[in-house]
Amino acid sequence: MANTEHPNILIIFTDDQRRDTIAALGNDYIDTPTMDTLAQSGLVFNNIYCLGGNEPAVCQPSRRMLLTGDPWFVNNPQHNMAKHFENHGYETYFVGKTSNAAKDQWEQFQHQQSLGHARDQEFPGRSLVDTAIEYLDHNANEAESRPFLMYLAGPAAHDPYLGPEEFFEKYRAREIPMPPDYLPEHPFDNGEMNVRYERQFPTPRSEETIRQVLQEYYAVIDQLDTELARLLAELVSRGLWENTIIVFTSDQGISLGSHGLIAKQSLYESTMGVPFIIVGPGIEPGQTDALGYLFDVFPTIAELAGIPVPEGIHGRSLAPVIGNPSSDHREDILLAYTKADGTHVQRAVRRDNWKYFYYPHNGIEQLFNLADDPHEMNNLSEDPDLQDKKREMQQIMRQMQEDLEDPYHLPAEPGGTAVIVGGEADE
Repeated sequence: MANTEHPNILIIFTDDQRRDTIAALGNDYIDTPTMDTLAQSGLVFNNIYCLGGNEPAVCQPSRRMLLTGDPWFVNNPQHNMAKHFENHGYETYFVGKTSNAAKDQWEQFQHQQSLGHARDQEFPGRSLVDTAIEYLDHNANEAESRPFLMYLAGPAAHDPYLGPEEFFEKYRAREIPMPPDYLPEHPFDNGEMNVRYERQFPTPRSEETIRQVLQEYYAVIDQLDTELARLLAELVSRGLWENTIIVFTSDQGISLGSHGLIAKQSLYESTMGVPFIIVGPGIEPGQTDALGYLFDVFPTIAELAGIPVPEGIHGRSLAPVIGNPSSDHREDILLAYTKADGTHVQRAVRRDNWKYFYYPHNGIEQLFNLADDPHEMNNLSEDPDLQDKKREMQQIMRQMQEDLEDPYHLPAEPGGTAVIVGGEADE
């Protein structure tokens, strides 16, 4: 039953899905008709980011940020999406991955169904959608039907790549091109080169190896897309489509050959950029280049649902951009990756089309002009004509770190001593 005062909210949160894996958004080598329907029906955000993480399983801090509205530097247990919506009249449902998935956050949903990890699922996506449909039945059968907040955070398309054989056969027959930022090896040690998934593939990474991995990866996304078609059909048949806001996105991307890397412990566009589509009543189809974060979702859906936006969170509602896609949202984006032992190894910042990287463990810098070099292949950090731009980006990074409560402080001069708030200096 549709609620005319407050819309239903459906969040579809995939795992490890790159921005460039939706056919309607320019990938000619993958079949994603359901995701295409969402992209053609709603507003596509081209520049939404996962901020990063403080452990190799970046999916865990990413999920925490989505559900709290805060960056991973901040731990405020009072901020919880499920409880906030429940307190304002919503029935809340969670189904999905529970390993490395911010347990203290998802367990606040009134109804929960664990799907474990990708390796625990014979057909990733099928159990997710089956349980989501059961939840729709439950909500419809409630004596006093309330609007729902449903958070679907399944394990696809995380490795291991599992699913029906026909999907893998389809992509084995396709000549998948190399990522445009493919390299056999990363040009330097980024501080996290020896994590699990990186160790599974020898270096240098051959084109044959990368094509095989991409074929399997595309097959899993295609299979998930097929399952999601059943869910959208249920929304239509139950009369819910017209009064449900759908947010489709992912926890972060993954390298799979980009920059000579395989995994997701880096701050390049291929790993921190995510697909992001929002569909619903009053949302006009189109695209926007506004900059934003995944932790902007919480205040966005609260505003769109007609309930108060929680006070004190760092997330900012994207609703103004939905009303005016040509408007700006955030001027700057900070990206950060810290190892599980607390060693700060990567920082990056973006303003307009400029993106600056700093690697605290070794003092290496990168500077890219995304307008000319969207795949971050031409490092301009040593260009004598761009030293003022580099210093400007460093200052922006310092300000963003302060704004988002990043405990690492950029040194006064590149290569100098890093200062950790509340801790020891990190050379």
